[in-house]
Parts: sequence; structure tokens; C-alpha cells
Amino acid sequence: MTTVKTTRKNGKPLISDDQFCKILAQIETDIGLHTALKTVKIGSKTWSTFLADPENERRYAQAKEVAIENEIDGIHELEARCLEEIKACNPKIANAIQASYRTQIDTLKWIASKLKPKKYGERLSVDADTTLRVTIVDSNGKKIAI
Repeated sequence: MTTVKTTRKNGKPLISDDQFCKILAQIETDIGLHTALKTVKIGSKTWSTFLADPENERRYAQAKEVAIENEIDGIHELEARCLEEIKACNPKIANAIQASYRTQIDTLKWIASKLKPKKYGERLSVDADTTLRVTIVDSNGKKIAI
């Protein structure tokens, strides 16, 4: 088993715990990884090396899970905003507003089904007919149905 080198030649860590926590916090709030790395001045190669450590990779995956859940929670905010907007708008454009929000919500639901298919994916039900008919033919050629 190879050991993961997460320190520099001078003994300092590639990424300090403080930097790592800042990156994870930004990822959880749905700021992209590239932007999060820029804010703490870390390159993608350093990040990849740092993630080779299983514990760091686990913490990163956990932050991504939180980000996905936060994104999905946005559906409820959109629904509430849609209702408020429809109540306050001209009734002639209410259907257009509702259709716009429906599209946004459906898009978020689709994204959720792809990011977390076990939790938000479509459920398929499979029904099977288990009837079995057996025909036995005796030595005289007579069929005996069971």
C-alpha cells in the first residue's frame, strides 16, 4: 500500500486544516470547487494530491452531499416564491409565472434524480405473472395437465 504524501518537503502540509475547512464550507454553500480553490490560492494539482488521502476524500464527499441537499432544498424556496409572486401579480400573467417556476422546479427535480438516484430517482415497479402451467406426457402419448 502506498502512503499519500500530504506534506511539502519542508514538513508543512500541502493544505492547512483551516484552508481545507474553508474550501469545504464554500463547497457546501454551492460555490464551485474551482472558485473555492482560488479563494485560498491552491492549485488543482495540489488539491488532487491532497484528496488522495482517504480521510480528506471522505470529508470532501461529505461536503458535496451537503451541497446536493442544499440545492434540492431550493425546490421548497422556489415553490414559496412562486406562490407569493402569483398572489401579488396581475391574474392575466399568473399562468406564465407558474409555468416558469414549474420549469425551474422540474429542472431541480431532474438534477436531484441524477445526483442522488436512490433517494430522488424514479421508482420502477415490476409486476410479474407467476403462473406456471406444466404438461406431462405419459409413455402412451397421453397428456396429463397439472
